[in-house]
Amino acid sequence: MISRIRSAAGSADRAAIEEIAQSTLTALRDHLRAGAAEQVPRWEVLLSMVRHCAGRPLALLSSLPEASPQSDARQGLVREIDSPLGTIVEQAQQEGSLRRDLTPEQVIGLLNVAICRPGARADDPLTTVMLDGLKAPAP
Repeated sequence: MISRIRSAAGSADRAAIEEIAQSTLTALRDHLRAGAAEQVPRWEVLLSMVRHCAGRPLALLSSLPEASPQSDARQGLVREIDSPLGTIVEQAQQEGSLRRDLTPEQVIGLLNVAICRPGARADDPLTTVMLDGLKAPAP
């Protein structure tokens, strides 16, 4: 009986975490789309995304199972984020604001390290150092 209660509570917790993850990813996708449509330097769009993500529960994503009924929808949202984010990274590289010696995938991976961790903030030392390292050197 107790194991059934724990199992039901665990399922409810996972469902709540999944719902928070879906909502957070949807908001990020929408924010990124809006930023991509703005006529501002692409570096500013990346900084806006980092500020948007800071303090959001993106670290929860690592606690979710990769194979679950909701994982397909979650992975679809991740693709909807990564594709335009990769384009924004390439545009930032072309405009000269972002280092050119990294691939978009590497930049996205570094941004994930900065913002998809517990307690991430846009102005914390790890995020600041990472963004400083991504910025293109002055000519």
